[in-house]
Amino acid sequence: MNTITNETLDKIDSISAVNIFQHSRLLQVCTVLLFAQLGLAVVLGLTQQRADFNSGQQLFALEEGDINSVTIGDPEETIELIKRNDKWVLNGNDSLPADSARLNTLLDSLINLKVGLPVASSANSREQLEVADDNYQRKLVINNDTGTTFLLGTSPGLRKAHLRRDGSDEIYSASLPVSSIPASIDNWLDKSLLALKNISRLSTDSITFESTGTGEDKSWKILDHSDPGKSLDTKKLTTLVSALESLSVTGFGGASAESSADPDDSGVTDSSDKNEDNPEPETVELSVTSEGKDFKITLEKNDNNTFISRSDIDQVFSASTSVFEQIAEPLLEADWLVDADVEKDKEANSNE
Repeated sequence: MNTITNETLDKIDSISAVNIFQHSRLLQVCTVLLFAQLGLAVVLGLTQQRADFNSGQQLFALEEGDINSVTIGDPEETIELIKRNDKWVLNGNDSLPADSARLNTLLDSLINLKVGLPVASSANSREQLEVADDNYQRKLVINNDTGTTFLLGTSPGLRKAHLRRDGSDEIYSASLPVSSIPASIDNWLDKSLLALKNISRLSTDSITFESTGTGEDKSWKILDHSDPGKSLDTKKLTTLVSALESLSVTGFGGASAESSADPDDSGVTDSSDKNEDNPEPETVELSVTSEGKDFKITLEKNDNNTFISRSDIDQVFSASTSVFEQIAEPLLEADWLVDADVEKDKEANSNE
């Protein structure tokens, strides 16, 4: 029977310790590699998910030329914009022109809208995210050959909204903020509908202006003016004409004080019934010839409200106070003449 010496035992212990250490190191390396692979898989998965979300699927099969009407609604109000003779108008409002630029921006957004995977699909989610049939923030109906209806609800992030197509359970996160699609008719009215171009004549009860020539050769004169020492303040008149040519309203104004007056009223207001807290409205009427057509414009300032109407449109509109200041107040002043020498100096300075 062989005897194992202490030296042999020491060698065996040494070899075992080395094997255990090497095995432990190998296990650590394998563990690190395993976690690295798992981490890489997670990163690749998230990257692919983001790529899928960013590239997304096109939600609507729409062509702008095929769309003939757009209906926008919230729980309280619904408006419809229709295309008539290739122009967008407000349906049911004397076919007044709509803000085509704003509408085209919306349609471009819808045509190019892409979404990722659905974020929810349950009935509870529809209620919670406000895209249910009876609980929504916006409802849009896009009419073309097939028709598309969808609902917008709460916002999952900046400039986004939850979206659900009518008849579908899937809810998406879409880059289509509710705030960009107001259901108020004022927001879709063409604010420049009263602007007049190529004005050639202006008149009130007391004064008439008429132009000759066009472009840079255009000049203005006052009719029935015979004072050789006086000349028209052309700068002041040019400012007035520019204000009429760039005229902008803020929305529908309802009934002004003039249009809502008692028909049996004689039109004469007793000053004793007025006070500083309730001043009498200021009204200015002027006739304008634009591109060979005659128009009558009425402006009224009532407290801090300004109303404006035009003879060819059976509506009263609201406008900013600056509109009254730029158009009506100069006419109320009725001070259009300056010394002829002063006007010549102005023209000379402007030509330098």
